[in-house]
Amino acid sequence: MTSKKLAMLAGAAVVLVGLAFLSGQRNAVKTPAAHGKKLFPQLDVSQVATIEITKPSGDTLTLTSSDAGWTVSALHGYPADLVKIRENVLKLAELKAGQEAPGRSMANPTTIRLKDAAGKTLAELALGDQYMRKSGDMGFGSYPDGRYVTVEGRNAVYLVDDTLTSLDGDVTDWVDMQIPSPSGSTIQAIEISNAGADLALVKTNGAWTVTDLGADEEMDSGKLYSLDSALSYLRFNGIAAPALTDDALGFATGTVYRAVYADGITYTAHVGAPTTNSQDRAFRIAASFAPTGTNAAENAVAETKVAEFNGKAGKWTYLVAPSTAQKFTLARTDLVKPKTKPETEAAPEAELAKEAAEAPHAEPATDETSAAPAEASPETQAAPASTETAPQP
Repeated sequence: MTSKKLAMLAGAAVVLVGLAFLSGQRNAVKTPAAHGKKLFPQLDVSQVATIEITKPSGDTLTLTSSDAGWTVSALHGYPADLVKIRENVLKLAELKAGQEAPGRSMANPTTIRLKDAAGKTLAELALGDQYMRKSGDMGFGSYPDGRYVTVEGRNAVYLVDDTLTSLDGDVTDWVDMQIPSPSGSTIQAIEISNAGADLALVKTNGAWTVTDLGADEEMDSGKLYSLDSALSYLRFNGIAAPALTDDALGFATGTVYRAVYADGITYTAHVGAPTTNSQDRAFRIAASFAPTGTNAAENAVAETKVAEFNGKAGKWTYLVAPSTAQKFTLARTDLVKPKTKPETEAAPEAELAKEAAEAPHAEPATDETSAAPAEASPETQAAPASTETAPQP
């Protein structure tokens, strides 16, 4: 082979290597000039008045700031969690570009827009797939360790070091889904009106009992544990539309639950009956207080607690899971059972039954032996004794 041919082959090889290198770089993750710099360096978080999150389905979750605070449109104006709002907005303000991923697809992204009070867009970010990092050479799979994103006005796709799952448009990432609950006291009495039946319970010396407990009944201790915490740790799945009527929400045939606390405050919950529109049950709760003593300071404290509670929970109709509704729809048969007889009373009857079962069975008598009485033996056939008195000589 001539030196001229060798030179031509060498040149062709160089060209092929160069093309392969460029092709590989086109699809590889590389370090951009913006690496380590904020994606939104000009964002003023104090100007953010609206957050819009549009999912790939086209559904949009909107959070809006007003004089009353942040609210969620999907929950009919229910308050958003200010802490979660602050955390997520600051996360976007501090988000920095990582490596660049040329050619990375960003089809059907979730889009986040931050707007000011006038509706001007302050920042817009599209969320792509999560970056999955292999857990090692031991074959344990992979785990999310970043997110592919694009910034409005830029063609580059960046890999950031946060999965940004709280920005995916789930309302639970922006709202405290726990229903406000009473605090600082304990329940002393409960009244439940359910399906035409009334149930009344009182706590005496720390123990619950129904007011009409019979002599042959007792409380089922295994089912009383939930009474003290019925109004605590309640979570909701949604907020009912304000336009829905009580009939549509099932309140007309639902349950009324009243709990009287030691501080004199009564919390009344209305639980809607099951409806055909949803598995969730409608739930309302409000507090009230009727002063029974003359201590003005204590009465003022109770009235303040009532006002604060109703301001948070009193104007909403929550949608709760069936398991939550069951805490308030208890019937008498759920808490009372027939009294168990003490073992000392049951023992004699049980012992007699045991003896009768263990006693030997007599052989059945034949017809001959049962028909005639047994004859006495000669030795036992004695003349009847005379009752006459012997004459005296």
